[in-house]
Amino acid sequence: MKNNWKEYLIELVIVIIGITVAFWLNNMAEESKEKKLEDKFIADVRADLLRDSSNLAQSIKYNYAKVDKLEKIIMLVSSDQNRQYQDSLMNSIGVIGNYVFFYPESFTLNSLLQSGDFKLLTSDGLKKELLRYRWMCDMVQRDQANFLNALDDNYYPKLLSARDMISDQIVDEDFFYGIEFKNWTAYTYNDTRNMTFSYQNILKQLNVIVSIIDENNADKSIANNN
Repeated sequence: MKNNWKEYLIELVIVIIGITVAFWLNNMAEESKEKKLEDKFIADVRADLLRDSSNLAQSIKYNYAKVDKLEKIIMLVSSDQNRQYQDSLMNSIGVIGNYVFFYPESFTLNSLLQSGDFKLLTSDGLKKELLRYRWMCDMVQRDQANFLNALDDNYYPKLLSARDMISDQIVDEDFFYGIEFKNWTAYTYNDTRNMTFSYQNILKQLNVIVSIIDENNADKSIANNN
């Protein structure tokens, strides 16, 4: 009887050890799978950010040139003799309605947030800065949409009623030399400068995130080599 209890006890211990090892191996496999997913997600986010960096640089460059053009238009519309510069002023009309906006490559980050896989990112610092980046991008897209709505609701209707687009003839000179066009120029000038400042801040935030990713990757490489 005693020998049977010993055998049962040994078998029970063996079963417990087997179950424990199986759970351990399963957890290791799951952690390895999640680690590979995390590495892929981070690599995809980094690639998106690098594309964002290129797009931001293009938008900032365009805005600098646009601000220079708008400053010249402001000088024209502010001149008491502005009607003497009709050709220059007419050639500058399109500047107000032209833009190169920034739209982030946010597919990977949006997918992580919507699917719940954002929790797979183990770096709290990285998650915090990514959420800050998303918020900054959302704010600038809101501002861009507001500018477009202002153009569609106010500027373009006035422009279309003041200029014959087929014959390229001015039918209402008073609009282009009046206070409304002057204010539109000033509004666009200020909005473009503010947008450029926002783009620059987003670019700085982007660089912070890329630095965190690269530093984390370097630390992991050192740990693996050791």
